[in-house]
Amino acid sequence: MYTVGHGATNYPKWQGATTPYKIQIARGYEPYIVVHKSIPRYDERFVGRGYNKMNHIVLLAAQRSDVS
Repeated sequence: MYTVGHGATNYPKWQGATTPYKIQIARGYEPYIVVHKSIPRYDERFVGRGYNKMNHIVLLAAQRSDVS
């Protein structure tokens, strides 16, 4: 596991979570996400450009008013 990129997720907590929870991220954080198929698709043109996954997360969060 890439600790800087994925360590903040706290996988044991994530696996049992039933509600969203906050984490402390660091530079280089790259979360894995599971989303419904209706969510806008990831733009593969950004692969390998750095912070590509994070940019997609920010886009998704901006479109959801009920997530804090």
